[in-house]
Amino acid sequence: MYPQKLCFDSCSNYARLWVPSLPRLSQSNNSLRRAVLSAKYLTSSGPLVEWHQQSYLTPARSKRRTMLVLFLVLWIAVCDLCLPLTNVAILYIAPLVLMSLFRADSRTIWRLGLTTAVLTYAVYFLKNTVNPYYETLIYFDYRLVNRSLVVLVLLSLAGVLQLWLRTREDEQDTELPDQFRQQDREIGSTIALLLCVPMVVAIVITDYFAPANFNLAILYPVPLFICCWTRSRKLLWSVFVVLAVCAVSCFVWGGQPAAHHDAASLVRNRILAVISLTVLASVLDYWLAREKS
Repeated sequence: MYPQKLCFDSCSNYARLWVPSLPRLSQSNNSLRRAVLSAKYLTSSGPLVEWHQQSYLTPARSKRRTMLVLFLVLWIAVCDLCLPLTNVAILYIAPLVLMSLFRADSRTIWRLGLTTAVLTYAVYFLKNTVNPYYETLIYFDYRLVNRSLVVLVLLSLAGVLQLWLRTREDEQDTELPDQFRQQDREIGSTIALLLCVPMVVAIVITDYFAPANFNLAILYPVPLFICCWTRSRKLLWSVFVVLAVCAVSCFVWGGQPAAHHDAASLVRNRILAVISLTVLASVLDYWLAREKS
């Protein structure tokens, strides 16, 4: 009987220790359960996405789009390297706008903008070192100025695109009243017009009086994109026609080219500027049409 009594006493001692703590354990378990439920349904970014609501094709689609943009950047860089006296870098506008069209974040857009800016200078110095067009190596001339204009446009578009995407995210807030959303759009349209018109006038006047070596038509995509802030497709194409006509007119009737120039290269670079303007207008028109639909 002694072992049974010892076992009974041990169980009694354990019961005295654990029974008073059972309410506290139950209360802590309930608190833990409420915390888990609140973390599941009341997270800072909203309710968690269940497994049947998750889109498993989104990462693969995003990777394909990123590879498309990188391939386009590589193709432009190769063309820029192979064509002497041709500023193909102005076409970097296309992958930059496409990346923002694919709903990329602001950090990715800035990385792409900085990458294309570095490629603009790197390809210029590389192709003038490996295959110089002139007998003597000339780096610092009007061609470097045109390259700097391209870099200025790329970085400006990266900043404007970041602001554009941030504005779109604010407008998609479901808690924002429609009246405030409409007021923000009207204010944005007014500011865009106030910025676009003086910018276009300043660039056209400078392009007309500057020598033809300096391709200031490279700067035209910036006011064209700012004009897109009005969300008017008719105004977008109207401004595009005005800018395209000014790009051709300033080259034909504007300032004469300075010394050490190639007439064919000047024509090619001006055509590339108009092509980049056309690509940007087409992408923006598609963007606006998709938003309205």
